[in-house]
Amino acid sequence: MTYTIKALNIILLIFISIYGNVVFAQKEKVINIQIERSIASYFNTEGSEIFENATYKNRAFTFSIAISVNQNGVIDTILFSNKTPMLDSIVSFKRITEMLKSKKIMAVFSNHKNTVLLSTILLRKSWEYRIENVEEFDSYFNKLIPNLDAIGRLKKIKVLPAITMIQVRKQY
Repeated sequence: MTYTIKALNIILLIFISIYGNVVFAQKEKVINIQIERSIASYFNTEGSEIFENATYKNRAFTFSIAISVNQNGVIDTILFSNKTPMLDSIVSFKRITEMLKSKKIMAVFSNHKNTVLLSTILLRKSWEYRIENVEEFDSYFNKLIPNLDAIGRLKKIKVLPAITMIQVRKQY
């Protein structure tokens, strides 16, 4: 009888562990969706028109976002890497910040108290298969992780899955 109880306890422990990981993975997915939507709110509208301009031909961009959640589960700081005027004209860092800090979305982050959520983003066009801004892209890549000194060192850092935003050519 003792063997059966031990076996059930082990099975229960495995189930709880798997269930916990699935729930956590779902929470990560919800966070990534919110980050993606906040970027898309500008990138898929005004930013898309700018990105189609000849100046951006065969160019790709990469940046990161670090979302710092305080002990109350509220976003206290959002940092971006590669915050250049050119990249800002495509994604609008201000709009991303405003959307993520809106009351409607803030609840998504409440389960990540004292945590910095870090995600990387790649922007490219679906119809362009080469990158001509190699030096600029290398520079962006080398500065991909934002300086987290402004946040402090007492928080956990959780790296989220990367996000790829692909601009699709408009059909006329």
